[in-house]
Amino acid sequence: MAKQSPTQKAMKELRGQGWIVEKVEQRLPIPNRFVTRDLFQCLDLVAMKDHEPLLGLQVTSRTNVNARMTKAKVGGKAIIWVSTGNRFEIWGYAPNGSVRKVVLAMTGEWCGVLNTKEHV
Repeated sequence: MAKQSPTQKAMKELRGQGWIVEKVEQRLPIPNRFVTRDLFQCLDLVAMKDHEPLLGLQVTSRTNVNARMTKAKVGGKAIIWVSTGNRFEIWGYAPNGSVRKVVLAMTGEWCGVLNTKEHV
């Protein structure tokens, strides 16, 4: 069986929790390479579920979580996303199956840091 990307793992987990999820990052062909562009420079996935705010998700490797946290706050768009009542989280996957999940609070602070083992 082919190895799943972090994005595929996140989509599977969200769908298992009843979310409707869409990949919103784009892979753009540039001569001799590809460039990935995130929605609002911070979102890879957007998910919705009855009676829940929209969930915007940045998915990465576990080693890149801190860099994504910095990028999300510097650009300011993640904070605007949260200020409208939506949720913004970063999920970082490690090769051993552990997942680090961080949540951006409306105050602009990171909270809810969770270190879990994948269930997928």
